[in-house]
Amino acid sequence: MKQTFASVPIRSVSPVTLALGLSFGLALAACRLAAADTTNATVPTPHTPPSTKLVVPPEWKVDAPAHEYSFDGLPLSEVTRSLQEQTKQQFDVLIPSSVVLHMPPPGGPPAEQTDPGDFPIKFRLKNVSIVEVFQAMNMLFEIEKWPCRWELVMNGSRPVAVLRPPEIEPPPAVPAVDLSQALAQAVGHSVAYVGNLLGTPDLGKMTPDALCETLEETAKQTFPGSSTIKVQFHRGAELVVLSGTDEELRVMNEVLRALKEKVNDRHKGGAPGDQEAPARK
Repeated sequence: MKQTFASVPIRSVSPVTLALGLSFGLALAACRLAAADTTNATVPTPHTPPSTKLVVPPEWKVDAPAHEYSFDGLPLSEVTRSLQEQTKQQFDVLIPSSVVLHMPPPGGPPAEQTDPGDFPIKFRLKNVSIVEVFQAMNMLFEIEKWPCRWELVMNGSRPVAVLRPPEIEPPPAVPAVDLSQALAQAVGHSVAYVGNLLGTPDLGKMTPDALCETLEETAKQTFPGSSTIKVQFHRGAELVVLSGTDEELRVMNEVLRALKEKVNDRHKGGAPGDQEAPARK
């Protein structure tokens, strides 16, 4: 059985419509690339909290029996005072007046100072030593995401419990970027119809290859060493796609405008020195 297929008419697209479509497509692609570019994004380095393991020097000793300790939101400064009282002041405590728990990102608000003595302590411990109490507080700090940690050290012959603040390094400074220079180096695109420039040289017109070469060489002579200049020709639509920085595109478009004026002048008044040949008798 023979199958028949209906013919679909093909609509012709004008060069102007195709140029607008190409321009919109190039602009949309540039926007998507800019949105996806995260190479210059500043990502803060996550802070690794210190270990909760408590290192106890052999000489750090408190003569106190194991005891039950229960605190329900008591500030840290009050907790340490209670521990000192229960052990008859056998050890000292050093707590900084303020610490920075979180370093803000570059350009953010100033770092917020926090008094670690106000940390609310909540735990219930049974039959533990003083050393185990400080170990439990380090575990609590990790749960609450407080990067401070207790360290047990010796001050001569005197045991001391030191609350170490977090060692947070500020994020690296973002180098200043000249906005005008960055914009000048951004690569853009431009589409132009050049069908009226194409033809034989005797009419002041050019071949597609000669036109592309003229545009590219003129731009590279103006901007030597540039790696962003590019000219592409679409033969079906008689369009050129120009690529480069804003200044490079401006120069190439000015060259196109001058070439079109040249063709128009030749079309209106004829080539210079071109005179009508006398009629034969």
